[in-house]
Amino acid sequence: MQRNKLLTILTTGALTLGLLCGCGMGSKAETNTHAGELTIDDNKLASAAATDTSAQTTADDHADQTAEETASAGTTATANTNTEDTVTENADTANTASTDTTAASADAANTSTNTPAAPAPTQPDDPVMDMIIADMDQQDVRLGDLIAANKVTMLNFWGTFCGPCIMEMPDLAELEQTYRDQGFEILGLTIDILDYNGSYDAGAIADAHDIADDTGVTYPLLVATEELMDYAGIEAVPTSYLVDAQGHVLLGPVVGVQNKADWDEYIRQFLAQAE
Repeated sequence: MQRNKLLTILTTGALTLGLLCGCGMGSKAETNTHAGELTIDDNKLASAAATDTSAQTTADDHADQTAEETASAGTTATANTNTEDTVTENADTANTASTDTTAASADAANTSTNTPAAPAPTQPDDPVMDMIIADMDQQDVRLGDLIAANKVTMLNFWGTFCGPCIMEMPDLAELEQTYRDQGFEILGLTIDILDYNGSYDAGAIADAHDIADDTGVTYPLLVATEELMDYAGIEAVPTSYLVDAQGHVLLGPVVGVQNKADWDEYIRQFLAQAE
């Protein structure tokens, strides 16, 4: 405000002086006045330019900051997008892996369910099954054929000279008749039909038939060979075994006379297991 007043006073004085002098003074004064005005205008322009520059700088800074924030936001958005994509991909991968694993497990379970169980291994027949012996008519018989016809078979080694053997034969005859229809049989293996030379003893054969008639025995009476007795480990009579349909030993050797009730229990037990 004071500066404007000063300029007004100076200008007024110069005009008055120019009018009073009348020659080039007025032009000079006018020039100076214009010069003063130009100087003032330059200062204003400089100030305005400075203000504009400052404003522009501020605007540029603000624009730069805004651009940086936008770029940062874009980066953050991109990072978030990438993170979301990664999470989605991981989730998809996990779901796919889980689905594949579940499917594989299901397939394995189905395969396991659909695969038939392997049959239980069967034991080979006992060697006794291939042994050839003879009946009281001196006819060869394959021992295995007689054993395989039954679920449980008693191999009863006895002799016509043996009192205890003959004593238990009535009980054995009754047991054979009781359980025969259920798959039980007794084979009476007579150890004294062959003499030391391997020949048949006719007297021993006759005694065997008589004893069978007296004791009620109807089960087969056979000739025990030396091979069979060695295999069974016969050292005394009576000696008995219970075997299954393949000739495998279920019970024995049972040496000596046994109570009928004990035999009855054993026979019923093994017949039940054979079902």
